Amino acid sequence: MRELTSEDLNPVFVMGCQRSGTTMLASQLAVPEDALALPELPFIISLLKCDEQQKSAAQAYKALTTHPKFHTLGITLSEQEVHDSWQSGRAPGVITLLINKYLNCHQLTFEATGNVTWIEHCPTNIDHFYLLRKYFPDARFIHIVRDPRAIYASMKHMARWAVSEPMKLSEIWLRSVSKGYLLATTYPEIVTQVRYEDYVKSPSTLQALCAFLNIRYQETMLDGGGVLLPEFTASQHKLTMRKTDSSRIDSWKTAIPAREAEVIVHQCYEWLVELGYICEGYAVRKPSSLEKTTWKLKSSVFDVKAKVLNKLVLKGIVRS
Repeated sequence: MRELTSEDLNPVFVMGCQRSGTTMLASQLAVPEDALALPELPFIISLLKCDEQQKSAAQAYKALTTHPKFHTLGITLSEQEVHDSWQSGRAPGVITLLINKYLNCHQLTFEATGNVTWIEHCPTNIDHFYLLRKYFPDARFIHIVRDPRAIYASMKHMARWAVSEPMKLSEIWLRSVSKGYLLATTYPEIVTQVRYEDYVKSPSTLQALCAFLNIRYQETMLDGGGVLLPEFTASQHKLTMRKTDSSRIDSWKTAIPAREAEVIVHQCYEWLVELGYICEGYAVRKPSSLEKTTWKLKSSVFDVKAKVLNKLVLKGIVRS
């Protein structure tokens, strides 16, 4: 298996609100032999920030290896290796080192010649667009949008997400969607926006996405499975690593209370109209003071529980 260099990589950064389908996209886009998707790499932002601040290789090594999710890659990385890569290629060089180490450690065969489409699918890429664009000027970006009521249904019953009430979910969704929409509107030549619902309903959406990325569409992409996930997160992504199922699009309607769905619509109303999730004139009641207080108290309790659980999961003590 050949060692990849920074010049070999054609980066694609998938971004959006959590549970919007970022891993699903990567799972399908990474199916071809000349494509590659690792588990989410949120810690590469730490490397880019170290580079931006002209920090030393030792400081970059510490920032990388002390990140709470770094160990989930399951690789061993020495300070000398980071030093050598930092000296020759700065942050992009260390990122390439991580990719090569991951491939070697997990005995993944990757024999494609020529350039490689590297899909990085951490949802929080949405918060670091300008930094990523600076260090990867040829990169393309995909912003994926999903109905916030469906996202809430996906997160509400998973304690690790610390999203147990509709007001908090609405705030998170609005922040992410407004950023992505702005970037897709301002930089249409490098940022495209897709709706999760359109994506799972029609293969033509994936075909159009491949055309935007200048990669060849293959029907085998529809089967997914292109991302090798760490054990601790495999269960929460089990539906994203296989063929998409459009029958689940409206499953949120029976998974969350109607009143909580109504509050999400109230909070996110203008964006839901703009994105085609509801029709203009949709009547909803705003949250009452009592509801706001109750949900705020509930959220504070779940935040503590989520922090503890996340630490246990990342340490491998419990599964997600």
